[in-house]
Amino acid sequence: MNAQAMTSSMINKNILLADKNAREMGKPVSRSLINMFFVLLLISLCAFAAVRLLDPATLPIRHVRIEGNFQYLSTEKMQSMVSDVISGGF
Repeated sequence: MNAQAMTSSMINKNILLADKNAREMGKPVSRSLINMFFVLLLISLCAFAAVRLLDPATLPIRHVRIEGNFQYLSTEKMQSMVSDVISGGF
């Protein structure tokens, strides 16, 4: 094998090794960016859900039913007490 072919072969090996190293070095960076993106997406979705659920118009109370025997409280008094409190959402 002549010197030029040997040098060319060594250069090709070095290029392949450099390419392989560059690809391997890029994987952790891209994986960590993807992981960070999904974490931020999850946090954003949780924040959106919390804001949405805290809005009283999201889950309005439409009906309240109180059952039982009233011994010390009249039905009318119970209705007035409950109606003052349920003016909103869940």
